[in-house]
Amino acid sequence: MSENNSTNNGSASNSDHDNHKKLYHWVYVAGWCLLSAVVDFAFLWPESHLLAFLALPALLSLPMIYEMTVAGVSPYWVGIAVIGLFAAFQNVYLIVGPNVIPEIEVVGILEPGEEPSPAAICGQPITDAVVALIGDSAIILRGPTKRTILRIGACEVLSITPSQGTISVESHLYNVKGKPIASIRNGSAHVLTGENVRQNRNGDLSTLVVTDGLGRELLYIHYSNPRTFRVRGIFACPNHVPVEVSENGITTGRTGKSLFAANCLINLGLTIP
Repeated sequence: MSENNSTNNGSASNSDHDNHKKLYHWVYVAGWCLLSAVVDFAFLWPESHLLAFLALPALLSLPMIYEMTVAGVSPYWVGIAVIGLFAAFQNVYLIVGPNVIPEIEVVGILEPGEEPSPAAICGQPITDAVVALIGDSAIILRGPTKRTILRIGACEVLSITPSQGTISVESHLYNVKGKPIASIRNGSAHVLTGENVRQNRNGDLSTLVVTDGLGRELLYIHYSNPRTFRVRGIFACPNHVPVEVSENGITTGRTGKSLFAANCLINLGLTIP
């Protein structure tokens, strides 16, 4: 009788131990999966749906590989299971789609800085003039007349009006499809930010930087002082090849060669037909 009780007690103890082990095991597996999902959707999902749907199956595959290996499943079928897990999540991604960033019009001001003007540009004194630095070209303007200093096709991309020792800048920026994405008028900057358009001011009201989704500079305007400003960027116009204005020159996608040698223009602008 005593031996039977001892046997029953031992069986009960082993059963409790096995149940505890199974419970601990499933808490570990379920906990890891739950934690992985929370971290994935809390940190990766807002930034990139694709990255989230790649990271989560990678995290979930770790306990799956362990469990299948312990159960004696061959590496071949383990690999098939992992591939199937990734494929399932990628199918979900195809249904959900990538992140869609809403377009928001950001309005700000563009004010002149306090940087000193150069004493002369291209051998010309500029004490009585305003200066636009476009790529490696300089345009010196005298008089109050509004002038288009950069025209691409039918688009007046950039024009300025000297007025009482300062500059009124007007600019229109389009994407490669001809959609307006930014404009500047009377010191007010309007940028339509979204998935492929970003604005960066860095707390500097004299500088406006607009980039695309890849970080390429679409527009850079630095208003050095009331008489001087610098411009570069990638400028587009409907039905026209985009024109890139950089510190090294002005080029188009047609040839990649500079359209203009370094110019010094007085009361004239640059026109790209």
